Amino acid sequence: MKKMVALLLTMFFILPVISAQLFDSYNFSPADFLEAIDAQTIFILITFGILSIVLKLILDRVPIFRGKMAGVISVLFSLGATWGINKFFK
Repeated sequence: MKKMVALLLTMFFILPVISAQLFDSYNFSPADFLEAIDAQTIFILITFGILSIVLKLILDRVPIFRGKMAGVISVLFSLGATWGINKFFK
């Protein structure tokens, strides 16, 4: 599983560089990528991560939701809560 995640992340970051070398029409730079990330994006990502982890830990203690179901429910609820927080602050 760890190898698959590492491969996916590697391909995600290397593919734009490879296509830029081959086609020369795609201007990708890490600086442009980092400039696109603002404080609100970081806040949203941290909120989503914390909510997902906390809800997963809580739902794992309930016998009905143990296993994969707790992860799915926590991610769905975290997405909804993060969307609501983002909409409230805009």
